[in-house]
Amino acid sequence: MNAFTRFRQIERIMTQPEPTPRLFSPACLLILLAGVAIRLFMAMNTVIVNPDGILYIHQARSIYHGHWQDLTSCGLTFISGYPFLIAGMYAILSDWIWSARLVSVLLGSLTLIPLYGILRRFLDEIPGLLCLLVLALTPVLVSNSAEVVREPMMWCFGVTGLYLILRFLEFRQNWQPVIACVCFILASWARVEAGLLILSTIVYLLIWYKPNRFQALFWFVLPGLVAVLIVMASAWGLGLSVQQSFRGNEIAEKCLTPMMPYESLRTELRHVAQNMNTPPLLARFLPEVRNFIWLVALGTLINRIMEAFFYPFVIFYLAGLNRAKKRFRDDPGIIYLILVSVMGLVLLYVHTLQTWMIYYRFLGMVLFSSAVLAGFGIDRILGYLKTRFHLTPKQAMTVMILIILAAGIPKNLKPPDSDKAVFVEIGRTISEHHPQDEITAVATSRHTQQWISFYANPLVSIGSCPGDETFQWERFPNHPLYFYIYSRQQQVKFVLWEERNWPDRFFPVDELVNSRFFQIIGTWHHPDTGKMILFEVKK
Repeated sequence: MNAFTRFRQIERIMTQPEPTPRLFSPACLLILLAGVAIRLFMAMNTVIVNPDGILYIHQARSIYHGHWQDLTSCGLTFISGYPFLIAGMYAILSDWIWSARLVSVLLGSLTLIPLYGILRRFLDEIPGLLCLLVLALTPVLVSNSAEVVREPMMWCFGVTGLYLILRFLEFRQNWQPVIACVCFILASWARVEAGLLILSTIVYLLIWYKPNRFQALFWFVLPGLVAVLIVMASAWGLGLSVQQSFRGNEIAEKCLTPMMPYESLRTELRHVAQNMNTPPLLARFLPEVRNFIWLVALGTLINRIMEAFFYPFVIFYLAGLNRAKKRFRDDPGIIYLILVSVMGLVLLYVHTLQTWMIYYRFLGMVLFSSAVLAGFGIDRILGYLKTRFHLTPKQAMTVMILIILAAGIPKNLKPPDSDKAVFVEIGRTISEHHPQDEITAVATSRHTQQWISFYANPLVSIGSCPGDETFQWERFPNHPLYFYIYSRQQQVKFVLWEERNWPDRFFPVDELVNSRFFQIIGTWHHPDTGKMILFEVKK
């Protein structure tokens, strides 16, 4: 009986199918949870909504209450998909600020899932997991996943699209490029620059993809054609301009005249150098700078790349270049990702020449498409640790984990813009001094108008535009009495005087302090504005 039982056990073991390797192991799930936790921590400790985020929340309010005509009438002339997600989250949470933040946290965290799929396409489990940990802790990805910005939406859909294209190159199933294009379209709806993912994929399919390239191209562009028809029909039904609402004019101008701002800057530098009031040293320096604007732009971009990729982690990317070079010849996936990265860098370089304004978050898609370099570098460093210091694989992995955590965690524990809590306090003080269901107009400088008016009207559903130029006191009359009369005409109920932003040509603040028409509510201080005094406008 015992022999028969053992025979049956052996037979069951022999006939059991081999277990399918799990993509998401317990270690992977732990890293993903850590990524969510640190992004949620950052969101909970971010004290103020970024200026752009205030405008997206305003658009979300307009969507939620069906005020479609207000979508492009307050600071933004275009419509992205991000406010629609905020409006949907508000239906669950009933809190505008946390609805916006939670959308960013969720999308920023979800980005890590297809990103790990991309990494495992090229890497074994251990270097793949360590690379995922690097990206889960990269500060620019963490901080922007806690801000009210459009980038997390672009990252989530963009990286998902990249993963599906890589799967298509391996398995060649026609549904994969279709869904990938849908993801790229949604990413482009968040930030128009993500349209480069569509262009990069088309270039790759035309040049490098061999079997049935035109069939693959057809399936890929099909959703784009459908999307164009849907956009045109929706804009017509809502009475919106396609060119304006989806930045068509801006895109066309940048594509048709990419170097016009560059030439304009060269001309301005020449005029400044030739001006008789320009100091001699500067007059000799500017002509030289004028000839090397392209080099300054390149240096600016390299600086942003180093800081966005995070200096301690840059070593991983550099260490992986050699292996990527070797695999470039025979791995179509590497060719595709490098193409996306290179075209992204070219776009950012041209953008730098045009605007000289490049934020770290703009480099997100370049960072994700080149993440496999960090994986290759980590794998190479693991091998070095094992051979040079005679470490076991587990010991080498432990050393790498400690290095990554020591470099990444401290940077992510510092709350951003904590000093700006004073503006939140001022706004909430105003909201306590008036009925919260009524719009309260506050006169401030143009530098603080968005924050103060937003936090002064937290429960107002619609009707107030944060940052309305009408309530920026730079436009008010330069006389105490006329200042008061104009305030009353514009139904301004509070005035925030700011020491450093108060125009020199204006009357002194003592005229307000001693006036019977204004009553002091409170005083505050901030390094950027100096002393601030909040006045209530008396009736």
